[in-house]
Amino acid sequence: MQYIFSAAAQALQASGQAVQVFNLAGQALPLLRDPNTGRFIAIAAQGGLSLASGGTVPALVSVAGSLGSMAVQVGQNQQILSTLGAIQANLGVLQASTAVIGVGTVASVALGAVNLWQTLKLRQDIRQMGLQMHDGFAAIEQAIIGQASEVRAHIDRVAKDLVFAQHRLELIKAYSLFLSGIERVQTGLIQKDFENRRLMFANAIQDLSNALSIYRSPQILSDVNSPGYLRRLECSWQIRQALAISYQLMGELGSATSELEKLNKEIKRGLIEVLNRCSTEDELAFIFPEIHRIQTVDFPNLSAWKTQLEWWEMLSPEEHQDIQFLLTNELSEAVEFEAVDDAIVEPVEYQLYRDYSEYTTPNAIHKSLYLLVDATEREVVIKDIATNSPICGLPALTPAVLESASNISLANLHLYLFGDDDDKDKTSSES
Repeated sequence: MQYIFSAAAQALQASGQAVQVFNLAGQALPLLRDPNTGRFIAIAAQGGLSLASGGTVPALVSVAGSLGSMAVQVGQNQQILSTLGAIQANLGVLQASTAVIGVGTVASVALGAVNLWQTLKLRQDIRQMGLQMHDGFAAIEQAIIGQASEVRAHIDRVAKDLVFAQHRLELIKAYSLFLSGIERVQTGLIQKDFENRRLMFANAIQDLSNALSIYRSPQILSDVNSPGYLRRLECSWQIRQALAISYQLMGELGSATSELEKLNKEIKRGLIEVLNRCSTEDELAFIFPEIHRIQTVDFPNLSAWKTQLEWWEMLSPEEHQDIQFLLTNELSEAVEFEAVDDAIVEPVEYQLYRDYSEYTTPNAIHKSLYLLVDATEREVVIKDIATNSPICGLPALTPAVLESASNISLANLHLYLFGDDDDKDKTSSES
């Protein structure tokens, strides 16, 4: 994990007068330490770790600020509010995409209108176009107005679907609770009385927990296609992040860590069920980039967030004070960043999918995702291949060799040795 430090801190690091801080597991933390005294002397610039699935993981600054002086906390309020605002906007776009996807079979052109790349663009449009929210659904019709008539016709059909109408009512109720929770957090941030502050955060946690229970209800998850199921889960993951942040602000870091552990497990279980429900090549093309991005970007960022929380709890009171001093200085010093182009480029996962599609089958791509998500399944496949490959005249395929093989290579080998019948065979037909 890379962190950005001020120019002065980087100069100290280059001269050997400052060294990166690591936890016991060897993971980098957003701090520099004086190698002679052991004291913390620099903290990374404020900012979050982006989540492809729609959230923003707060960096250490928001963890420390939740426990520090009111002067420091007030200075960090804008960062916390910005993070919560991003989660709220992301939830609106993700929830709105369920109205495009629907419940049952969905046309490929409709999936293309709200895939990962388009969703990233829609999040930007919310900021730039000021898209309105209606009952928790971003008015993305304004952003996709230029789409094919087939997309607009599909949206109209979904709007008239009785099953989705029931889901929509539940999603509206859940979003209302989520919004109430966010508003309570915002109120808590400006409370000067410590007990009033904690009470507001506690009430926020209750609202967010109630919202989460609806987003994870079988009532809105059963009998839903793979893309729709993924989008509903992503909504619930937004709430879980908001819960972790709320616990941080209360200073309940153990509970915040617990929320992140739950989130990690929920994502892994959820992705396997998304794959179980995938039944067409169009659905596979939709879920492939998102699952890859979640595995390669989101999980490392969640791990970094959890690492920071656990490490903070191990610090001494003196080290807490050192960080509070650094935070106060960091809040008053601007760190210059290079200008970033606002254009949303195509995520690299799309090219990866096209590359795979040129030389292998949808079933192999589908199976490779299982191996990416489930380490246990990968080990089973490696054992199966190693056991049976000598019988097929491939003695070189030993476990040691297979351990270093890519997931797509393992998937191809397994399907070659055992045939498609061993796989779920779900992606062999078009919708």
